[in-house]
Amino acid sequence: MKIKRSKYMYRKKRPWMTIAVIVICVAALFGLGWLLSAALPGMLSQNSSPVSSSTSESSAPVLSEISSLPPESLPVSETSMPSQPSEPISAMKSVSPQGAALYDDTALAQFCLDAKTAGADTVIIDVKTVDSYMIYTDVGFSKTVGVSGAEYAAIAATGGIDPLYTARKDLYSAVTTIKAAGLKAVARINCFMDCNAGRILKGAKTVTAAGTTWVDDSPSKGGKSWLNPYSEAAGTYNLTIASDCAAAGFDAVIADFVQFPVGPSLSLINYGPDAVTISRSQILTRFMQNLVDNTGIPVFLTVRNLTAEGSAEFGGSPFGYQINGLAGYVAVLNAPASPRKNAAAAMTADTAAAAAALLPVDKELVIAVIAPQSDVSALYGFEKYAQFTK
Repeated sequence: MKIKRSKYMYRKKRPWMTIAVIVICVAALFGLGWLLSAALPGMLSQNSSPVSSSTSESSAPVLSEISSLPPESLPVSETSMPSQPSEPISAMKSVSPQGAALYDDTALAQFCLDAKTAGADTVIIDVKTVDSYMIYTDVGFSKTVGVSGAEYAAIAATGGIDPLYTARKDLYSAVTTIKAAGLKAVARINCFMDCNAGRILKGAKTVTAAGTTWVDDSPSKGGKSWLNPYSEAAGTYNLTIASDCAAAGFDAVIADFVQFPVGPSLSLINYGPDAVTISRSQILTRFMQNLVDNTGIPVFLTVRNLTAEGSAEFGGSPFGYQINGLAGYVAVLNAPASPRKNAAAAMTADTAAAAAALLPVDKELVIAVIAPQSDVSALYGFEKYAQFTK
């Protein structure tokens, strides 16, 4: 077998060439290291510079994860574009619009200018009104509780969404309009005095033992149903509206009418089996705790019956509820006993001060009166106040 020989096989090795290559590589590495040592401190100092508080605050999510409401069940526009409230509520001198300002942003902008000129720093929007109307059409509960498109259309057609409000798809423009005027935006939600949602939310409305709808007066006198505070569907519905408000950028939420119905024949209401083992104060406290935990912005609880300590509609004094993280209470000084039938009594500064003097002093309180739009004459002098139109 012949071996093919290369002309390089027996050539002598040259160790000086290997050494030269090694020296060149070491020199190159040394030069690169020197360049990095000069540039790296500047790079690190830029990357480690503190982020401004305004940037960190604006990037923080408004909406806490809702354990009972999966994110995919909420409107995509609201889960993908949360807005951070401008700053915590420290003082609330608020007024509430009514009529066109609730559904028309041009009218709302003018209302905000007038409110700021008058000394208000906050505007309260009735997102779900005392008349049980929603002021926006893209209500999250239509996706949360699985109602069909036809059922959702039915609640709008039968009064759940006032025809005037159908132009307002969501709440973003309302919040933007209020904040553009340099005011804080607070949402008020009428929780359980609601005669519309129970029309499509199964098991949500007040019924009798026979299964018929219970109303708070005879139909000929305008009697209407309420939502049952023991109903999971009713609670989820209200929680979803609060989540819509947080996602839209409201600075706080006021939960109103967190109570049991008032009116005649209350003993005819069948609240379901949970009413046997869970007290009224416990179920209302549970609802409010879920609202505080899931909304992610300050939540206030409205108290309308200030004189009946232990009244049936609250199952005890709401000031005694143990709600962790509650921002405070909104105490309505002149709430009528039958809110759907009776008008609120007029108040003066003296009568308001006398009523407020009976309130607990160890609670965070916002004093409120029901008065014509922007009439806060009875509220001047209070550190925090809220004017409701109903």
